[in-house]
Amino acid sequence: MHFKRSLLILDEPTSALAVRATEALLNYLVALKAEGVSSLLVTHNLHHAYKVCDRHIVMNHGRKILDVRREDTSVEELTAAVVEGAEGVRRHRAGKPLA
Repeated sequence: MHFKRSLLILDEPTSALAVRATEALLNYLVALKAEGVSSLLVTHNLHHAYKVCDRHIVMNHGRKILDVRREDTSVEELTAAVVEGAEGVRRHRAGKPLA
């Protein structure tokens, strides 16, 4: 971020971090967003993603199965998409629990 680029790409950045370091990183991403820097966050930790991301895209075997704004989804729907794919999204939206 030293060169003040407009896009930061992070691939599983919190996977080996302690809790304090993870919180610091997530807070840093929120601060960067306020400065107009966009981030692409690849993660399996849906709670981290939900905390800092404005838009969520869930991929399954190279196919996009969910593309939604944070205000239009929940951690539960994201979980259903990750665990069961497109069927999980349909099931969640129908009010049915994970299989």
